[in-house]
Formats: sequence, C-alpha cells, structure tokens
Amino acid sequence: MKNKIILFGLLAIGCIWSSCREQDIMSIIETDETIPPALKAVNAKGLPGKIELSYTVPANSNIMYVEAECTKNDGKRIQAQSSYYNNKLLLDGFGDTSIYSIKLYTVGKNLKKSTPIMVDARPAMPPIWKIYESMSIVEDFGGITINFENPQKAEVSIPIQRKNVKGDWETVETIYTQAGEGPLSVRGLENVPMQFRVSVQDRWLNQSNLIDTILTPLFERELDYALFKELRLVNDPKPFGANKVSFLWNNNLTSTGSGTGGWYRTDNGTGVPNQVTIDMGKKAKLSRIKVFQRGTVSELNLLYTAGSPREFEIWGSNSPSADGSYDSWTLLYSGEIKKPSGLPLQNNTAEDIEFAKNGHEFRIPLEAPPVRYFRFRAMSTFGVTNYFWLGEIDFFGQPE
Repeated sequence: MKNKIILFGLLAIGCIWSSCREQDIMSIIETDETIPPALKAVNAKGLPGKIELSYTVPANSNIMYVEAECTKNDGKRIQAQSSYYNNKLLLDGFGDTSIYSIKLYTVGKNLKKSTPIMVDARPAMPPIWKIYESMSIVEDFGGITINFENPQKAEVSIPIQRKNVKGDWETVETIYTQAGEGPLSVRGLENVPMQFRVSVQDRWLNQSNLIDTILTPLFERELDYALFKELRLVNDPKPFGANKVSFLWNNNLTSTGSGTGGWYRTDNGTGVPNQVTIDMGKKAKLSRIKVFQRGTVSELNLLYTAGSPREFEIWGSNSPSADGSYDSWTLLYSGEIKKPSGLPLQNNTAEDIEFAKNGHEFRIPLEAPPVRYFRFRAMSTFGVTNYFWLGEIDFFGQPE
C-alpha cells in the first residue's frame, strides 16, 4: 500500500503539468492482482563498499522495475531499484566485508512483487577502511597534518577531536574530502601537547576505528610584513606600470587599477620563467605560504587565466649573489596552482572561485633551512604569457 501511495503521488505531480485527471493516473497503475515473474540468472560482484547485482529480466510487459534490498549488521536497510530495461543494479553503503543476504524482486505495474530471489554476497573493503589503514597523523606547524590514500576518491569526512582541559572531547574541525590522497592539515592550534582522536566516516554514517594519539603542534605565526622590502636583483624583471613588489604583502586584494596596490605584475615581454625577490627582514623557517591570484576579490574573470602562475618554485637564501644567479639559492618547494574543476580557461565553477578566494596553500618541507631572502619563480602561466601577475603571498613560519 505504501509503494502505491508513493507512486500515486509522483504520478500526480507529473500530471499537474499535463492537466491529466485522477482517473488518468489510476489507469496507469494496473489494478489486476497478477504476481510478476521472478528474475533469472542472478550474479553478485563485490566492489569497495558496494555489491553489484546482474540478472536477466523475464520478458513481461507488466514488469515495471527491479528492486534489491538487504539489512546491514547495524540494522539499517539498504535498498536500490533499477528500470525494467536494465540488467544491473548497485547496492551501495556497506561499512564492512561481511556476507550479506540480498533479496531481489521484480515489481509489476500493479506494484505487486515477485517471489524473491535470494543471493549471498560480500562487498570488498569499503573506502573508509582503505583510508584508515593508510592514515598517519603528524605534528605540523600550527597544528597537525593527516596523510592518507583514497584510491576510490570516495566522499568522506574526517572528524578531528581533541581532549580539552576538562577532559572532554571536543571537535576541532571536520574535514570533508574526495581527494585521492593527503595531506590535509588543521591549523591554529597552540604549541602544547594535546590528545587527538581521528576517524573516517562516509555519507551512510559508516565509521572506521579511532586513531588516538598525543601530539604537540609546532610553533607557527604569520611573519611580520613591516620588516619586508623588495630586493631587486639585476636579473629580476621590470614591473608593469606603477606596480611594486610590496603590493604582494600589503593585505589589499580589492584594488583593480594598475599601481593601486591590489596586485603585482611583471612588464610585457619580460618573459616566463621569471621571479620576484623579497627581503623578509630576518631569518625565518618557513612552514607554508598562501598564494592569492589576481582577481581573487574584484576581477573573478581573471582567475586561472592570462598571467596567473601555474607552475612555480620557491627559493630561499641567506646571502644572495649580486648577479641574481641561483647558485646562492636553495630550492625550498616546487609546485603547481591547480584548478579543482579542470575546466578550460574562462570556465570557472563555484568551487574554483571559492578555492582561489581561500588562497592556494603550499607546505614547505620540514627539512627546509631558515632563510632571510625569498624568491617566487613563476615557471609557467595559465595563459602562456610573457609576463606573470599575483595578488598576494601570505607567509607563515618560525621567525628567528
């Protein structure tokens, strides 16, 4: 009866648009009591967290769809339906690798179910357990970093809890991700020992075991930009118009005109690869940087296009050579600004824009030495230009 009411409601909604009458709806639902024939040649295949069922649907004009159902070990029921014209369906949302008994029915146009066909099947290891087995948690600057592998790119959440001074567990942050691998970091934590526990959950609320550990986040703070100044070496490019390298740390991402402080740009024809050089005023062990593209706030159409750096390098030195060569510099990091959607230029999704607004964060390896002088070297741009531009760079680490 419940299925009939649901189907009647769906058909009624559809008929609002086509002005059909109630008797028209009822005529769609067969009123005879015939039981549809059962499925044939049922096979099951275990996939990560899923069971794929294949079968042969009897040739019968009264069959409307196929339904499968089973009850999980936690008492929750999984159900899936597939059209009469398909020969497969997928039961998704298993949290373990137990053997499950599955019922499959054909459902007629009169909503009568066939005699069930029973099949036992075992899902392969669910993604949450693959992630859990690969997971490691380490101390990092200003917090902790979680490394993991997610080969299925499953949609999961990673709740991170710590024990507070009262001895109660509190959620520091819940990370939602479909990334194929880590790292993922939690920042803004004090430089004191803390007890953490971390698990992995999927959208069906299946949960892995807990990882319980005591870690001490490394001291980190944003560097003092009052000490920063441009260091123009002989091979550094000329700026475009009235632009200044100091625009990269002036906390201004809103101004749009040339020389107004909202972005820095190298001159036309100066080429890529090319760089900007900064004197940070004192030595610092850099922990991470956040790179903001031009257009992050006021010119969204410029994101991931034209002179926005794509591949780049970060170099550090304590005694840079006057000739501008890299002989006196150490490569601290080599990376790429990635567009989440992967769409062509001028096609940005809401996720692409949000990602750019938050800044592209890059972690400097722990083994990198403390440096006073910093070089950002653009190796390529999204628009394959002979210049590059940036909105801002934020610097974090341990100043001496």
